[in-house]
Amino acid sequence: MPMKLILVKYEDDAERKKIEYLISKYNAKRVKDVVIEVRDADFEEFVKELYGRFPEDRLRVISGREEKVEVSKAREEIHMDFRADEESVMQFLNYLIVRRRGIHRGPLGGFERYRLHTKKGLVELSIKIVENSGKIRLTLIIEGKADAASIVKEEMEKELENYRNSLGGS
Repeated sequence: MPMKLILVKYEDDAERKKIEYLISKYNAKRVKDVVIEVRDADFEEFVKELYGRFPEDRLRVISGREEKVEVSKAREEIHMDFRADEESVMQFLNYLIVRRRGIHRGPLGGFERYRLHTKKGLVELSIKIVENSGKIRLTLIIEGKADAASIVKEEMEKELENYRNSLGGS
């Protein structure tokens, strides 16, 4: 099987540690070299200079093409009605999101989007709250790796049910 180089851009130390864990788990090899991207027009001159400054046995040029990897995502939904004001429901949702180390990603298509970190992987959470006839209609869309999405759905559904029951039902 041919070698594959995977470039991962991480934003912080926590993400770097996740990468290190996966490298260890799959017995992958972390490249301690410098990875350089050079445009075709500058390639020849750049390589000549490198070979002029470093021993040949320490330089490798690997040619390849970027591969698009499609990973299937699961989509789970929760629809629930509440007899409460929008602000109270949103405060409870914020509590649930903060407990799961959620990051607000901004609005898109009438939904507020969040990214949640779970032990099973990242999950994208979209929230829409609509007030109608004194009731709040909550829609949650949970997308991510199948087991991560289903776990988040199960946990959030249970906690939202408990919250709704504490308010006196739907």
